[in-house]
Amino acid sequence: MASLAAFSDLESASAAQERSLAELPDAAERVQDYAGRSKSGATIKAYASGWRDFLEFCSERELSALPASEQTVALYLSAMADRGAKAATIARRLVVISQAHKGADLPSPTNSSLVHRVHAGVRRTIGTAQPGKAPALVADLKRMLEQLPATRVGLRDRAVLLLGFA
Repeated sequence: MASLAAFSDLESASAAQERSLAELPDAAERVQDYAGRSKSGATIKAYASGWRDFLEFCSERELSALPASEQTVALYLSAMADRGAKAATIARRLVVISQAHKGADLPSPTNSSLVHRVHAGVRRTIGTAQPGKAPALVADLKRMLEQLPATRVGLRDRAVLLLGFA
């Protein structure tokens, strides 16, 4: 892509073109700013952590992370499952790898049949169900209500608990 300086050196540029080019740096900054705000800070932090893990995995095995092959991603999924990662964590890492490739305008290896099959096998093997909690019983509810203060906040919390239990 040509830089602003290359365009501004053209003697044949009209005044209107020069004005629009003079505005380009601000427009480019706005574009970058909006693009940077497309994800929340927490999402960016999570993506960075996942990407670092994938980079480390690839570096230890002398594999290319970007672009990654479908075999590399399949190996990564398998290694994560073997070290005890939860199904949700593995799914998030697939999103991280996909987004990194998308950001670099590269085709994502996460869309391959091999990666889909390995991911399905990992989910089936380690399971995706979250452990459940025992329900609150009437005796539990009475103990919770006894602990609430006699303030507005306590009355609100009492109402919420009773409505939720109804």
